[in-house]
Amino acid sequence: MPMQFVSIVIDVHYLLGIFFRLSSYNLDNLTNFIGCLSVKVWNLIYMAYYEMYIPETSAYNHSVGNDNLISASYYDLSVSPEERAACRSAIIVALRLAANNSIQAGWWSQNKSHFAEIIHLVLDRSVSVNNSISEYTTLRWHHVHPILACLLCDISSSDHSTCVHTILQAVLSLIELICENDFFRKEFFSPFYIPGFGKLISTCLDVIADINRTSNVRILAFSILFTILKSTGSDVCSLSVLFPGLASKLVSVATGSINENLGIVEQCLKAFSLAVVICLKDSIVKSETINDSFPLDKDSSRQLLSPAIKELLVNRDKPWLEETSSRVKKLVSSQLISLTSNLSVHRAHSIRLCLIHSVNEIYSECSEAFNGSLDDLMLDLILILEVDEYESISQLTSDIIVRFRTEKRSVFSIHMHDKLKELSDMIPLKVRNGNTNCKTMFDQLSNVLHCLNSDLEHLAMSRSSSLQSLLQALAVIIRVDAQRLMISRNENNRRVIDLLLSLPLQSTSNGRNNGDLSRTPTLDTVFAITLSSALGIAISKLDKDTPKLKLMFLFGNI
Repeated sequence: MPMQFVSIVIDVHYLLGIFFRLSSYNLDNLTNFIGCLSVKVWNLIYMAYYEMYIPETSAYNHSVGNDNLISASYYDLSVSPEERAACRSAIIVALRLAANNSIQAGWWSQNKSHFAEIIHLVLDRSVSVNNSISEYTTLRWHHVHPILACLLCDISSSDHSTCVHTILQAVLSLIELICENDFFRKEFFSPFYIPGFGKLISTCLDVIADINRTSNVRILAFSILFTILKSTGSDVCSLSVLFPGLASKLVSVATGSINENLGIVEQCLKAFSLAVVICLKDSIVKSETINDSFPLDKDSSRQLLSPAIKELLVNRDKPWLEETSSRVKKLVSSQLISLTSNLSVHRAHSIRLCLIHSVNEIYSECSEAFNGSLDDLMLDLILILEVDEYESISQLTSDIIVRFRTEKRSVFSIHMHDKLKELSDMIPLKVRNGNTNCKTMFDQLSNVLHCLNSDLEHLAMSRSSSLQSLLQALAVIIRVDAQRLMISRNENNRRVIDLLLSLPLQSTSNGRNNGDLSRTPTLDTVFAITLSSALGIAISKLDKDTPKLKLMFLFGNI
């Protein structure tokens, strides 16, 4: 080992000893001492920290950002856990001052990446199983939140992805420290910190929305966001203030582009549903008194808040749920409509599955808040996804249908009748305009007919005008070989279901059908189509080879 390096290690251990002795009394006593440290001493601390974790190689030979630094293990056994914890706490306090000085001197753009990496290495518990939150009992909130503010103060779109990734790693480590310390968490979610909380959320959302960022950087921003959301608990004052902007941004990213990364869209859906549930869950509505992390009249410290922050606060009481929250519920409803209309037919089954899970979670957990206003949206969604080709999606929607039939039978039946009327109006219009490629509507019709079950027979017997217009539209699309059909009528002892399954469809060489039933109807074809509809036929989808419709039957023997 070079003598120069031995000297450096001796100097560093001397410094660590001073840090440990000072922090044993009061961590704030370090402020003046650390503020006078020279650049050389800072380099010693920087290298000392690496030497404590990197057994194989000297700090001189490690560049900032080396992946090996993140996964390194403890090495220097001569440093006790207490000394190591004191060193970490001292470095955090020191970096607070160093960051402020760097910002004031205009050097922050060059220093922020190195600064962030040290913070991440100091706080990253993956380095050792012994690196627990309890080691930082000497730290105070005023030591921690300035560092977070410094990390967030200068993240721009021009920053290289590696730099932003390093900064976000440090931010995530700080947020984990804050959320796992009861005192820090209380201060973090306090209305006093709303400006800083808002800056953190907006920074994460900006990174998430930036399509020029790499996927791992955007996913890291989601990790920060999820850590915050999952740690909110009953302290939802700050989140309620930012919820409208947070929800709108997530929906905008999820529906913004068909080429958006699938993982990003899934994370947006999960974060959106989690935020909605936190702010509008049933436990809040059903409770006699709303838990407010910062009551209006009971806590005199509210008077210390600035007028600007007071205007942002949400008083989560019964009047709020009855009046103010109605606007939030309208916002969420419109955003859910946007999500379902854009993503219910998404090409990726993982997105469709995530969508139905997210909407179902909001519907189940916030039923009291929305008070049935999401019934129609939920039923429309399951009408689209029940025939999904992926079993996990179709099975989930089938379970939801069973739940609706059990818990809200009248709502379910009324919606299905209304939907049949809506489709009966839309499908003929599409057909008259020459648009026969209406797969989504046919899928919905298939499910509506299935859900109506025995009601469909009553509609047919009563000569429902909706059903008649629907049959006329179907007759325009379905084209039958009349001669072959006339032969089939002479076959005795044949089940009607067999006749319908073998309905002879005619097509030309170019794949287009002719013989429009609406122009040349025969008794057999009218009987076949009417009877099939009365039995509850479900039109599935257009065949890929020829543009003919397959008939799927809900009842077998007659």
